[in-house]
Amino acid sequence: MGWTGLGDLRQWETREALKDAYRAAYPAATKDEAVHGVGMLWALSHEILPGHWVVTPDSEGKLMVGEVTRGYHYSKSALGEKAPHVVSVKWLARVERKVLDDRLRRTLRCRLIVFRVREPEPIIQAVLQQTDTGPLPLPPVAGEVRELVRKAVGKNWKRTEAATITKIIIPVLEKLGWDRLDEIELEYSVGKGSVDVALCRDGKPYVFIEAKAFENQLTEDGSEVRQAMHYAGDAGVEWAVLTDGGRWWVYDPFIKTENRYKRVVEIDLLKEEPDPYSPDAILLLSPEAVIGGRLRDFARRAVWVAAVRSALRSPSEELVEAVRKQAGIEGDETALKEALAHFGEACPPPPLPPLPSPDC
Repeated sequence: MGWTGLGDLRQWETREALKDAYRAAYPAATKDEAVHGVGMLWALSHEILPGHWVVTPDSEGKLMVGEVTRGYHYSKSALGEKAPHVVSVKWLARVERKVLDDRLRRTLRCRLIVFRVREPEPIIQAVLQQTDTGPLPLPPVAGEVRELVRKAVGKNWKRTEAATITKIIIPVLEKLGWDRLDEIELEYSVGKGSVDVALCRDGKPYVFIEAKAFENQLTEDGSEVRQAMHYAGDAGVEWAVLTDGGRWWVYDPFIKTENRYKRVVEIDLLKEEPDPYSPDAILLLSPEAVIGGRLRDFARRAVWVAAVRSALRSPSEELVEAVRKQAGIEGDETALKEALAHFGEACPPPPLPPLPSPDC
């Protein structure tokens, strides 16, 4: 957006302060123009955040629907000096106004050029069910990442930790949408130590990654896992990852549960028979998923699935009795325990949330 006379909008901490600045910068603006301008600029700079769905009319009267991938930033270089107020959006589709319910159509009568959809479910369904080009294409990036890793490990290179970071981990992160220069930081300082890789946005770290040399054994309770979660906990970073480039284990350091349940995602990009949610699950580490909350949504479900699986594999007497009572069956307790363990082994991971490709 324009309004070049205001500078970085984050300097105004209240709407009233922004209104005063607007009137000083644009004294000839009418009252309606000021109300519209301040409302739009305040929403852009203080209310529209990564993960939010936004809508704007296009020149043909249809609606462009997208998801915010990066919140407000002031930049004279991104789109030019005439549009320094920037929010990054992944535009997903155009939809006809008629697919929306009456409430959303009434909302569109406002004069805002871009607005946040506060209850996105109806418009999400509109995007998924009725777009100009039919169903949205599946993201190609997951397959590209898997192929990238397969080619890398087939090359004759010295498979040290440093080489694994350079030849596999960083290229994978770039393919997922992280900027190598601005968002991927190596040897990120944490207290008296450092973490191998930090994924950052606007200077804030979101993910800490501990790397191991390719084909080294990843152990559930290894020192690297404890170290990654310790660093993340000390720095207030939401996610810790252990990887050798092929296998990626994602941990939630802050969830209040046993350490064995803190690993919420397991991805093996080299398995001939992928896990039920692999390799697409690697998209959970894209900026859109990490910052927009999709990884968090998945993790909440994954923790419970892991707990249920564990409970079924080694059922307590209370669980056995509860199942017996619910089923109303008298019979062999051993057979009931075997049935519970069977379902525990077969328990699938939770379904992935919608994961738009970083390059779509």
